[in-house]
Amino acid sequence: MKKAVLLLISVAIIAGLMSCTTYSQRRSSSDRIIGLVNAQEGAWLGGATALPFLFDREIIVLERDSNMIWQNITNAGFSFEEIISVESIPVSSGDYRFFGDTFEVRTWFKNHLPRRASLVKINCKNGLYYMILGGRTRVRAESSGARRTLPAIHGFTGPVEVR
Repeated sequence: MKKAVLLLISVAIIAGLMSCTTYSQRRSSSDRIIGLVNAQEGAWLGGATALPFLFDREIIVLERDSNMIWQNITNAGFSFEEIISVESIPVSSGDYRFFGDTFEVRTWFKNHLPRRASLVKINCKNGLYYMILGGRTRVRAESSGARRTLPAIHGFTGPVEVR
């Protein structure tokens, strides 16, 4: 009987130790980008932006312009306030409507939409936002030289009107 109890305790301890291995849950791409926006990390966001970048209803082709957009968003103190939900689904060519039904948006979706990208829907207190994320990019901070691998940001819009 003592051996059985000792064996059970040993198995429970080993199982507990095995569950505490070095496994760490990776944050999703959308969580990482939302975290950078909320931390107002404009430089990292600018570096993670893929060109041509779909911003609202416009195609941004210059790196300095995409950097300026993220710096302005940061300087304005923007953050996703009190997030209600975040949903990430594969993006399709028909999802252009979330960004606007314009010739420019349809052209970007036709010519520049990454093959394996996600449409991220961020519903929060200050509105509904959409991002297109796909792939990874290596970003280097100009000030410190630090490097990070971040999700590539291909599009951003919001707040959008819910119809």
